[in-house]
Amino acid sequence: MKIKNIVFLINSMGSGGAERVVSLLIDDFIKKGLKVHLLVLNEDSVYQVNDKVIFNSLTKTSNKHFLVQLFDNFFIVPLRLKKYCVENNIDVVMSHLYRSNYANSICKVLGGRSLSIGVQHSHASNSYSSKSIKDRFNRILIKKLLPHLDAITTVSKVMRMDLHNSFKIPLRKLYYIGNPIEIEKIKLKSKSDYEGPIKDNDFTFISLGSFVKRKNHELIIKSAQRINSLKFNLVIMGRGELKDYYLNLIEKYGMKHKIKLIDFDENPFKFLANSHCLINSSNAEGLPMVMLESLACDLPIISTDCLSGPREILAPNSNLNYSLNSEIEVSDYGILTPTNDVDCLAEAMEFIIKNKVYRERLISNSKHRIAEFELKNISKEYIKLIDNIKC
Repeated sequence: MKIKNIVFLINSMGSGGAERVVSLLIDDFIKKGLKVHLLVLNEDSVYQVNDKVIFNSLTKTSNKHFLVQLFDNFFIVPLRLKKYCVENNIDVVMSHLYRSNYANSICKVLGGRSLSIGVQHSHASNSYSSKSIKDRFNRILIKKLLPHLDAITTVSKVMRMDLHNSFKIPLRKLYYIGNPIEIEKIKLKSKSDYEGPIKDNDFTFISLGSFVKRKNHELIIKSAQRINSLKFNLVIMGRGELKDYYLNLIEKYGMKHKIKLIDFDENPFKFLANSHCLINSSNAEGLPMVMLESLACDLPIISTDCLSGPREILAPNSNLNYSLNSEIEVSDYGILTPTNDVDCLAEAMEFIIKNKVYRERLISNSKHRIAEFELKNISKEYIKLIDNIKC
């Protein structure tokens, strides 16, 4: 490994999965002796980062008119990134999420000499599938800008082929590297003292994710109402614009005694460890960190079979291009259900409540499945990629 200075570029260090990935890779790269720089487009922060990281923001404020933000993102930020790389002798810029990947690409077009790697955390075609101006614009940007990067990694195998088939990005530039987790640290944190809404005597479902349309927590609430006669609790952890809507929906269905909405916690693992099953209800995903973290906590999983990561995690030996339409799939690592299907999710929830033997089999199988995503293995893949490209 010849690199010494590396930049991680990301929109912000908010509470999403991509931010957790960056935080973990930063820690491991610093342990490997690299000088790590963290550059953000917005200064808001949730995740704590290593004290040894060099932190800077490429924009002064996010409270700007849309057109000003657009000008900053496509002109000012790439120029500042190029200048920063020259002044700090940066060997590699690894960007995460679309806005940062665009900036990294434009920096390369403007003559940036650092090795450029863009990390895709969502399925491009599915993320921008509508006929809106915004989605059309992003499809053009993906097709025209991302190929200028030296390499693009995707966190799922299906995402890699989507970029090739739908956006004509050459396969030689596309790589698959999964998301990393620290298994032992997760297990340790999961044993922290717990105080929360989970009752020991009831079966407890838990869901983690922002209260936004894509995460589709409404699906879980409606499905829970279908099996209201069974004994269970449901905890939904997150924050976002749809919180009041969900609270009203819970009250409308008379489910306040069973469903609790709680704010994001810096240690979600103790909540996972005190639950019986994770539900991922998303309409679209990359490779969901919360599903990997749940496996590390020996927690059974039910997930929608959305593009693109859930099937790769729960049914890795199946046809990864297949998606369920009208029935559930009981696999060796969890249960998959069709996207946005209330009846099927309710069926899966009832099945896992009533089948203790299957839950125990999932807990046993999780130990084998999760090893692939251990941080040291994923970090090694990134270093290998960097060395191969530089050669």
